[in-house]
Amino acid sequence: MKKIIVLFINKILKQFNVGSLPDKLDFKGLSQIKEISTSKLTDPIYLEEELIPNLGLNDEELHEFPLELLKYTGQGLYMWQYPNQLANYLSFLSKIKINNFMEIGCRWGGTFALTYEFLLKFNPTIKGHCIDIVESKSLRKYVSKNENIKYSILGSNQKEFKELYRKTHFDLVFIDGDHSFKGCFNDFKFFESRADIFVFHDIVSDVCPGVVMTWKIIKQSNQYQIYEFDTQYDEVYERTGKKYLGIGVAIKKDSKFLINAK
Repeated sequence: MKKIIVLFINKILKQFNVGSLPDKLDFKGLSQIKEISTSKLTDPIYLEEELIPNLGLNDEELHEFPLELLKYTGQGLYMWQYPNQLANYLSFLSKIKINNFMEIGCRWGGTFALTYEFLLKFNPTIKGHCIDIVESKSLRKYVSKNENIKYSILGSNQKEFKELYRKTHFDLVFIDGDHSFKGCFNDFKFFESRADIFVFHDIVSDVCPGVVMTWKIIKQSNQYQIYEFDTQYDEVYERTGKKYLGIGVAIKKDSKFLINAK
């Protein structure tokens, strides 16, 4: 009976096109990365003040964004990121040769696309994988032009997902899907033996306690070298009294990638 109800709900969602995000992302700005020098791409100030905001930010939950960034929202890649956090994270990744990575919870796909194009600059053979339970029509068009990217409409808790990736090992897994403690922690546990680098989004967010708790457990395990990119915008904190977003990187202490990350 439960399976029948789920199938019925999915049918209704498809009928009203609720199961997909409209095709409104603009990926044209990403082409400039091919022309930017690697030395410039590793400069977090350039990334924060120029590249990332001009590529476009998300326009949902705008109270989480500082007023200075509002002019960049609702356009381009629709990235739900703070430029000051993402810039330092990407600059950090440029030190590590990532051969393949997975993003769980890619939503619109803007952050995934930027990460892929950025890492491609440092490793021309890189392969990317991304999943979400809702299809982004824009991301589907983007990945259709690149045979080195695999995009699946799946939940990380689904049997199909686990069967698809149970024998795959990733250099890096970016976890940004189910933000409940159970969902986030289960994503980590599934990939614990299938990846070297674990990246979590919303590690300090006051509206994502499940992720915050997962990150705390990983830090306390003492099995990983920890890096955090969670700088806040003072204006937002003063206005809302809350912290948002935050990117955390955990690299296994016996991983070959740890040497390059230092």
